[in-house]
Amino acid sequence: MKKAKTYNNVTKQFYRPEIYKCLDCCKTIKRAVTIAERTVVTLNGIIKMTHGGYRCKNPECEAKDRTYRSAAADALVLPKRTFGLDVVLLIGYLRLKKHQTLDETHEEVSERLKEMGTSISRREIMYLFDDFCKVMRAASDAAQDEEWKKQVEKNKGIIVSIDGIQPDKGNETIYIVRDALTGRMLASENATESSAERLKEILEPVVRLNLPILGTISDSQKAEVLALSQLWPDVPHQVCHFHVLRDAGQPIFDEDKQVKTEIRKNLQTKIRNLRKQIKSQMKRAGEAEAGQLAILDDYSAAVQTAVNRDGTAPLDYAGIASYDELDKIAASLEKLDKKWGPLSLECKRRLDRLKKILLIREAWRGQIESLKRMRQWVLSAEHILDVSWADPKVEGDSPAQSSCHPKESHSSVKEQKKNKCVTNKEVEIRFDSWRTEIGKQLEEGVLSQKECERLKDFLRVLDNAGPYLIQCYDLPDFPRTNNDTEGTIRKMKTGYRRITGRKNWNPYLLRYGRYIAFYDWWGRDQKRWQQLTKLAEKIDPAYFRQMQIEAKLVQSGQLKRFRFRHQTEKYLESLEDRWDAVTANAAINTIAQTTSLH
Repeated sequence: MKKAKTYNNVTKQFYRPEIYKCLDCCKTIKRAVTIAERTVVTLNGIIKMTHGGYRCKNPECEAKDRTYRSAAADALVLPKRTFGLDVVLLIGYLRLKKHQTLDETHEEVSERLKEMGTSISRREIMYLFDDFCKVMRAASDAAQDEEWKKQVEKNKGIIVSIDGIQPDKGNETIYIVRDALTGRMLASENATESSAERLKEILEPVVRLNLPILGTISDSQKAEVLALSQLWPDVPHQVCHFHVLRDAGQPIFDEDKQVKTEIRKNLQTKIRNLRKQIKSQMKRAGEAEAGQLAILDDYSAAVQTAVNRDGTAPLDYAGIASYDELDKIAASLEKLDKKWGPLSLECKRRLDRLKKILLIREAWRGQIESLKRMRQWVLSAEHILDVSWADPKVEGDSPAQSSCHPKESHSSVKEQKKNKCVTNKEVEIRFDSWRTEIGKQLEEGVLSQKECERLKDFLRVLDNAGPYLIQCYDLPDFPRTNNDTEGTIRKMKTGYRRITGRKNWNPYLLRYGRYIAFYDWWGRDQKRWQQLTKLAEKIDPAYFRQMQIEAKLVQSGQLKRFRFRHQTEKYLESLEDRWDAVTANAAINTIAQTTSLH
C-alpha cells in the first residue's frame, strides 16, 4: 500500500454552516455528520480541514433530513481534491493567460508550494487544468452573471450568434454561441451531428435566459438558419456576408488559384536558375557590372515573391494580384533600357532572359481578364452590402476601389449605419437593382460559356441566401458578418500554438474547446478574472460533479477513436472479448431461466 503523504506546518480548521437556524422551522441546527475530513494544500498554507454537516433536530420539521454545508469549505477546495481552488485557478491563469507550457506551469507552481515544504507532480498539473476547465464552464452560467445582465438591459436585449468548427473531419463539431453585442459566451458544446434539432438543444440555455432577442446571426448553413428561425421566428436573422460571398465566389476563387499555380510552375524554376547564374556572374564582374547584376537579382526576387503570394476568399485573389505585379515588374524593366541600359554583354543577356521569362505570363492574360470580370461581381456585391456608398466621402468610388475585406470593414459599417441611418429597404432596392442588371448579361451574349456558368452559380448562392441576406441595417450595432465569433475560435487555436508550438490543434479543441471558449470572456481584463474567481467559489459541489460526469461522457467517444488509431489490434481484440462476454452471459441467463421453468 502506498504510504500516506505527510505535511509540515499544518493548520487545523473546522468549518460549519454560516447559518445557525433552520430555514424552515427556525430551530437551532446542530452537527449531525462529518462531510469531509482531509488535508488541503492552498497557496497560503496547508489546512487540516474538518467540514461539519448540520441538520435540524426538530422531529416535526419537514427539512429535518436536509444537511447544511459550509460555503467557505466548499469554496476552499473542489470535491475529492487535495489542492485548493486557488491552486486550480492559478494553473488555469498560467496556461491560458500567460501561455505557459505544462513544464513551465509545473515549475512555477512547484516554486510557490516549495515554501510550504510540499510539492506537486507534473501529471497533477494536467489533472488540475482539467478541473479548471470544468470550473470555468460551471461558473460561466450567464443566468448568474448580474453585471452582464446590466449591459444587456442597457442594450435592450442580445443578438445571438452561433458558429461551429469541425477539427476532425467526419467527427464532432464544436458549436459556440455568444451575444454579438457584448461578446459574452452563452453556450459551447460538442455535437456529433449538425441537425436543426441538435442545434436547438445547444441553444436551449439561451432560451432559458428569457432575455429579449433583438436578432440572430449565423453562417449560411441550413441547419443553423433553420434552428434559429424556429426558436425565434419573429426576430430578424442575418446570414454572414463574408460566408455568403465566399461561397458564391468559390468557383471563381478556385480558378484564380489554379491559374496562379500554373504561372508559378512555369516561372519559378526558370527564375531560380536565372538567380543562380546572376550570383555566379557577380563573383567575376567588376564593381559597376556587379551593381547592375545585383539589381537584376532583386528584380528576380520580386518575381518569385509575386508568384508565391497567397489569397483569401472572398475578395483577395492571389492570381490576379500576382499577374498585376508581374505586369508592373515588366514595365519597370522596360524603363531600364530607356535610361542607361546594361553596362556589359552579360548584364544585357540576364536582362533579356528576365524579360523573356516574364513574357511567359502572356499565355494566361485572357484567363486573367476573364477572372477580373468575374471578381468584379463579388466586389460589386460587397460594395453594396458594406454600405460605403452611403458615405459622401466615398460616394464616387468604384466598387473595386472602395471594397475591403468584410473582416476589416465591420467597425466602419457600424459607424455608417449609425450616422447615415441606412435601412434594410434602401440596401435591398440597390442590391436588387444590381442583381437584375448583372442577370441581363446572361441573355446579352457578352459573356463566355464558362463565365455564364460561373454567373449562374454566383446568383444561385445569393438567391438562396436572399431572405436572410439583408436584415442587419435597421438595428444599430447589428453585425453583418459572423467574424467576431470566428475570431473567438481563432484565438483558441493561436492560444494553443503559443503554449505548445504545435500546429495541429485538432485534439486540443476536441477535448478542451467546449471549456476554453468561455475564456474569451473571462480573460479580457483583470476585473472579469476576479469576477470568475468569486463565481468559482460559489459553485455547488453537486453541480461540479455533474460537470465531471458530462466531461467523461463527451471524452469517451474521443478516447475510443484515439485507442483505435494508435492501438488498432488491441482495441479490436477488446471488442471481441466484450462480445464473447456479453454472449456468454446471455447464454447463461437463458439456461438459468429455462431451468427455473422446469
